[in-house]
Amino acid sequence: MSNTGYGSHANPEVSVRFVYFASQVVCTPRAFEKDSPETIECTMMAFSVVIVSTCTCGKLKTRLASKLFRAIGDLLLAFPYTHNVFCPMIISALFSAFDSPVTDDSNQKERLELLCRLVDSEKMYIPEIHKWACQVKNEKKKLFDTYPSQFSYLILAVGTSLPENCPQVFYDECDVSKYETARSAFRNGHWKSVASPNLDALNLYHMPQFEKKWIIALREIADSEVTCLGLDNLEKQQNHLISALSALKSAKSGSRFGADLRFPIGMTSAMLSSSYAHFHLLSVLRPFLTVLSGALQNDSFFNPVMAKRFLVALSPCEASINEALNDWSALCRASFCADSTSFDLITLYYLRVSVLLVSVRVILKKQSPDNIVQIPPMNSARTCSLLQKERLEWVIDKIKYLRYEFHPNINTIKLLYTITEQLSTIPYMLPRFFFHQFYHVDFKISTTPQIEKEKPINVMVGETIPIRVDGAISSTHPSQIRTVIVFAEVTYHTNHSHNQVLKEVVDQIDSKYFTAQFLLSFKANCDVRFRIEFIDQTTRKQWKADGGTTIPVAVREKYHQTEFKRAGAVPIPADPRYMVRSTMFNPEA
Repeated sequence: MSNTGYGSHANPEVSVRFVYFASQVVCTPRAFEKDSPETIECTMMAFSVVIVSTCTCGKLKTRLASKLFRAIGDLLLAFPYTHNVFCPMIISALFSAFDSPVTDDSNQKERLELLCRLVDSEKMYIPEIHKWACQVKNEKKKLFDTYPSQFSYLILAVGTSLPENCPQVFYDECDVSKYETARSAFRNGHWKSVASPNLDALNLYHMPQFEKKWIIALREIADSEVTCLGLDNLEKQQNHLISALSALKSAKSGSRFGADLRFPIGMTSAMLSSSYAHFHLLSVLRPFLTVLSGALQNDSFFNPVMAKRFLVALSPCEASINEALNDWSALCRASFCADSTSFDLITLYYLRVSVLLVSVRVILKKQSPDNIVQIPPMNSARTCSLLQKERLEWVIDKIKYLRYEFHPNINTIKLLYTITEQLSTIPYMLPRFFFHQFYHVDFKISTTPQIEKEKPINVMVGETIPIRVDGAISSTHPSQIRTVIVFAEVTYHTNHSHNQVLKEVVDQIDSKYFTAQFLLSFKANCDVRFRIEFIDQTTRKQWKADGGTTIPVAVREKYHQTEFKRAGAVPIPADPRYMVRSTMFNPEA
């Protein structure tokens, strides 16, 4: 490679092209299939010399720089950082552009975006890059302030913490940079320590109403983080999440951006349900871990009656956890437009509650500890999802120790407390979909007959009426919609035992339009709600669409002609004219 001149400064475009195509070759799975480790190391060292030379040859055009650093990122992610000597060499070459305090030199922005990609994709790079970012903040404040979005993401990398002397608000004078810092803190799990003080530092006085309510909701969410398990902390968490929900719903109702708040409202509601479940479970565990623990010790003083009381007290917790599980399941099914990393995080949060439910069911002997929760493969391996996955795997491994022969003892209760503590204090990492929604799928439906100003449709009891649902699909998602499922949910006002759910499956979707028809009969006053679910072409999963429409129905009793009798058994005619003719002018009467 040294004879080709590809590492020279004479023609940087040729050098970038060489690095790009060479990285594609060496990153393939079979590139070094039959080579020895020595050959691989020698080849990659020679290749890294070309890369370092290209990185240090001066400023490149934006197009070339993007191509070069994308190729370098592919290479660094394909080869483990700690197992290869050439990786630290390339990282040092990336850092070298920041040795000078001059900004916008040697493609600094493209280099920072590459470092953010490494931190986001491989945890082995996090310690060195995080340490370097903190050093830049302390020694080269001008450089740090020039790229606030990138540096704040690096200094708040997943699994790290700020140095003791580091202020929590990085940018005192710029509100946009404060918000970007808070957003990075939300995504990487630094809610109360970094996101909260940065959001508190924002001036809301001149903000429009929608942005003001959004910031207020984010402040409440940031303060809801639980770092130490306790009933008081969980109660504070619930109060903050309730306030956040109130602000989000208020912002959704009064703005044209309300559709963007569907997912934040859904996730905040799911987190609130999880907090309720943790509070219920902890309130059951706490007495048996303290004042009643003596009767559950695994010795001669063990009291089986107390163990049975624990099982009786634990049983209602299953319903609370199931409610939280349903909320997270509904959020997963409503996240068709989420990016792959966001969907991985939502799935892992659903599995958090599922693991807790399995733990309770194992103690109640409703489920075998051998039937553990399986974590599905991730769509995209990111450090945020890998951290959540590692914690879940640790908890899943502990479930088998919840097994007992006759009665649960204090060790069983302590282990369930430890599992609850782990699952409730793992920091949530708000997915990217919480802040950025790149795709949308909207369904607009109308019904025939139509309602006017929320007036109910009048029908006779038992009468069968046809209702037609016409819909239009508006989508920017790359995956096409394969099937539309229209649900009609009939809810009676008084007798809920008569409630019913009907569905019509529409496979033939013509030019983004669809039609479904229902034949419905009603027994009493009710509401008919129509909602949409759909199946996409790529994953073949069934997703839940937002919105719908409701038709109120007023049911009347049928009029029956009844015969009334007077005294003397004289019938009263139904027709008044006949009554007159047959009485006053009938001589026989």
